[in-house]
Amino acid sequence: MQARIVVILFTLLAVPSVALVTKPKQHPADATTIAGVDCNHVKSIIGKWTKATKVGSLMGAAKAMSDAANEVAANADKAADAALAVGLKVGLGGVAPSSVADAVGVARNASIDLAAKVLTLGETTLATKAAMAAAHFADKVSSKLITKITEQTHDVVVATSDVNIAASRATKKAAEAKDDALKNSKGALNMIKGVLSNIANLTKKVVAMQQRIGVISKDVKSSLGKSAKKSTFMKGQLMAYITSKSGAREQAPVWQARYDAVFTLHKTLSKLLDAVNKANSIMNASKNNMTAEEKTLKGVASAAQSSESAALGQAENLAKAEQTIRSLKTAFDICKHAVSTMMITGKQRLDDKYLDTEKRLAKHKKMGKEEHKKRADAATKRKSENRLLEGESPATDSKSQATDSESPATDSESPAMDSESPVTDSAGDAAGDAAGDEAFSRSWRRDV
Repeated sequence: MQARIVVILFTLLAVPSVALVTKPKQHPADATTIAGVDCNHVKSIIGKWTKATKVGSLMGAAKAMSDAANEVAANADKAADAALAVGLKVGLGGVAPSSVADAVGVARNASIDLAAKVLTLGETTLATKAAMAAAHFADKVSSKLITKITEQTHDVVVATSDVNIAASRATKKAAEAKDDALKNSKGALNMIKGVLSNIANLTKKVVAMQQRIGVISKDVKSSLGKSAKKSTFMKGQLMAYITSKSGAREQAPVWQARYDAVFTLHKTLSKLLDAVNKANSIMNASKNNMTAEEKTLKGVASAAQSSESAALGQAENLAKAEQTIRSLKTAFDICKHAVSTMMITGKQRLDDKYLDTEKRLAKHKKMGKEEHKKRADAATKRKSENRLLEGESPATDSKSQATDSESPATDSESPAMDSESPVTDSAGDAAGDAAGDEAFSRSWRRDV
């Protein structure tokens, strides 16, 4: 019993020892040392990561601020232009009041200053990007450069705020000048005349757009008529060619795809025409509303010719007229965009596809006729040669005469059959036709 226990103990002790000796040594995946400038410089690497993160954040903030500043500058320029336009309307002698002119000048100068600071920040950002792309970017992107980006970004923030303040002030001064003008008859009459002038200019643009829509609508309808399913070309030529046994044949799927492509563009153009008509209707309704307000203001201006006081108290009518002008401008822009989309995206693409399909169809029909004629002539020639060969053999002649006497109708029907689809009299003739068909099919696939 004791002997068995001793054996078991020795076995348990021996097995792990054997395993440790025979098992190959395993190395960790990252045990290999890679030589490089950062090798054995963990602290330096962590510092570089920290610096790269900081610089990336600063550059992202600079880009976001630059984009916002450009948008603010553009809006400020529009506000300054609008304020100056109001000032010219209410000013006497076609000159804007000094309060409005000064505010507009300040706003424009602030916008110019902002644009210059954005440009400077952009140049610094590009230089920083170039430094970041270098192998030792930590040395290239110095603390001085980081401070420069930070300060220039702050300058852009301050300049953006100045532009917003200046634009708001210009708008406010224009509104004040407008209110002051409406308190005296001459100023109110100038405002009315200015609004009437804007209405007249916008009316000319709208009328010209409506005339253009009338002309191009005819062209669009012509394109839609040619590409309709029941049109002469689509149904009478293209679809007939696809479905005919002597037409597209094995190329029918290719021509069917062309047919579908043309009709898809047809439907797209039809929808775009509907969108233009809808936009034109909205624009016309806005024009009618503006015309109604124009009529009111014209009546006031006419009455003010005999009594200047008639121009007073028209603030509400002027506000309504200006609102109709804004609405019509919006409708005009929408209609203009719809017309451009219809002509470029819709009509041009449909016309190009239609003309290309028409040209290719005519080409393949001509090729088909020529090939069919060649095959018919070749079949006729082979038939004639076979008959001559048959005529050299007496037995063949007698058999041929017997056959002719037994079924004369067969010969009378043969020319008609030959004209429709020449039939060969030997296996060699059939092989020749098959080879010709295959070559013709390859030429179709290349062209289609």
